[in-house]
Amino acid sequence: MQNSKLLQLLKTLDKTEWRLFSKFVRSPYFNEQEKVIALFDYLYEAAPRFAPKRIAKETVFRQLFPNALYKSIRIRQLMSSLCGLVEEFLVYEEQKKEPQQNQLQLAKVYRQRSLTKLFDRSIKVLRQSQQKRLSKNAEYFFDEWRIYTALKQQIEDQHKRNVEPFLQELSDSLDAFYLIHKLKICYEALNYQRFAPKEYQLNLLKEVQQHLKENPYPHIPAIGIFYQGLNTLMEEEKEEHFGELKRLLMTHFKEFDISETQDMFVMAHNYCIRQANKSGGEIDTAFRRLFDLYQFEIENDVFLEEGWLSPFVYKNAVTIGLQLQDYEWVENFIHQYKERVAEDARERLFSYNLARLYFMKKRFEEIIPLLNRVDYKEVFLELSAKTILLQTYLELEEYTALSAFLDSFSVFIHRKKSLKSRRKPYLNLIKYTRKFISYQHQSDKLQKIFEDIQATSFLTEKGWLLEKVRQYL
Repeated sequence: MQNSKLLQLLKTLDKTEWRLFSKFVRSPYFNEQEKVIALFDYLYEAAPRFAPKRIAKETVFRQLFPNALYKSIRIRQLMSSLCGLVEEFLVYEEQKKEPQQNQLQLAKVYRQRSLTKLFDRSIKVLRQSQQKRLSKNAEYFFDEWRIYTALKQQIEDQHKRNVEPFLQELSDSLDAFYLIHKLKICYEALNYQRFAPKEYQLNLLKEVQQHLKENPYPHIPAIGIFYQGLNTLMEEEKEEHFGELKRLLMTHFKEFDISETQDMFVMAHNYCIRQANKSGGEIDTAFRRLFDLYQFEIENDVFLEEGWLSPFVYKNAVTIGLQLQDYEWVENFIHQYKERVAEDARERLFSYNLARLYFMKKRFEEIIPLLNRVDYKEVFLELSAKTILLQTYLELEEYTALSAFLDSFSVFIHRKKSLKSRRKPYLNLIKYTRKFISYQHQSDKLQKIFEDIQATSFLTEKGWLLEKVRQYL
């Protein structure tokens, strides 16, 4: 039973879902088999560990049928029935989350049963609900289309040939739904092609672009946002597309759900990152644009996840601020937004980000106690923190402590199996740091170390280490 579909589903249930499913499985409307209830109760007691011996089919069978000979088909049938109930329960719970869809189904029932007044009342409720919806996204316009479809069907059922059947509204809502989804999918496809050798046949894309040039849909911001996002990919050299995308985002970001708003801002982030990755003198401009976006999103709670500031965003905002050497903003941000980070990650991210700032400001004496007091949990965050510690020991010329630290750092890297494919840059950093402190007063050997570092492709903090060696040449 350990690898059964039933167990896979049950393991996903949280405490509230277990409680609700217990009521569901006992409802005679959904289940009249007492043995299915007994199987559920047994597995409920075995959860969440589901010890293999306890849930072996033979063991479960003896519990359910103590006086019968073991027949695997009987237990398989009960498992299949209970599995079907779990699936039915999960679908039912999902449907409860979408009152709009349920109301549409109710309107359909009223129409089919010729309950005209109730149908009209149901449609009125739907229209009122639509007006209150925050997000004018593709799903909003799809629901508009479904409402007008229901109205059209009602008119046709009643043979009201003198009543116009909402054909313009049907066409408009369907256009909006299609355009938003089409633009979004095309953006994702073209963006994906940058990382993987995949060719997509994006039918009607040229026609859609031409249509939007002539008809920009200013009353539907989602269309404009995804259109300009797509343009930043397809006509990257035209900066006006990014400018218009940014304007639309900052003007209309409150008109969408938070997850949709975040996805929309990612298109603007991606443009800035692509510009920063290009060679030339525009990297500061690209980082400044990205920094401006981050500031706006943070100040307007765009980055919140379940009420908390994303740890990824907290770290990234500091990274960009440090890149731009806006140290005052970074320090204020680290302290001001510390309490906005979820408690389980707060202290380690606060200490780590503050250490990064102190390193850039050459406040080296304050870094070591700051980093040594935190349990990092995430391996890559710990790697980064240990790298800062290595740099700090070297900057402070604490060579005895550094030598011991290099040993422990090397052991740490080799013990972490998850780093198997990413060890080389850090091991090279350790190797060349050892060489540097061993030969820092021998210019001929330092010159060779300098050249070796230059020729090494996989090396963390390569620029910093080259600069340290150069100081002694």
